[in-house]
Amino acid sequence: MKIVFALTGAPAASRMPEYLARLRNAYEDATFCVVVSQNARMFVSETLLRNLCEIYINADEVQVHPWHITLAEEFDTLVTSPASAGRIGRFAAGLGIDLIDCLALSFASRHCIFPSTNPSMWDAPVVQRNVATLIESGVRVWQESSRCVELSTGMLMDAVSVPSYDKWLRFIEKVSIK
Repeated sequence: MKIVFALTGAPAASRMPEYLARLRNAYEDATFCVVVSQNARMFVSETLLRNLCEIYINADEVQVHPWHITLAEEFDTLVTSPASAGRIGRFAAGLGIDLIDCLALSFASRHCIFPSTNPSMWDAPVVQRNVATLIESGVRVWQESSRCVELSTGMLMDAVSVPSYDKWLRFIEKVSIK
């Protein structure tokens, strides 16, 4: 199992080090690459992530190496977890603004996305069109709601967000284990 994890800017990014550590324990021979956006770095420790993967890449630094090509050739799956509504829109439009966008284009149907948006954003017609576009393109998008805390109010609500580790892992395995 060789997986590239793209972490983008949403509070759910703070759960990813735990998930990666558990995945590392479950698949000791796996190879992980972690690509982190500037906004995701507000929620996760670079040092911690570097200790959980073989390759760590800052998505916002100017890249001389064509990582989007190399990783798509050498790795099985791209997992974007979490993905904001803005990032989903960029993926659906095929924009190659940064390395994570270019990875999405290069991995195409070998891509799993775990959205993390509040319900009003998730229900917006444009977001739903973007999700439909991605699914039609062969991208697997997590769409199940669960109880979570709205950060602005502290209230519990149902929203599409990064699921429990077990559900997260099963969803990824459907794409990455052949």
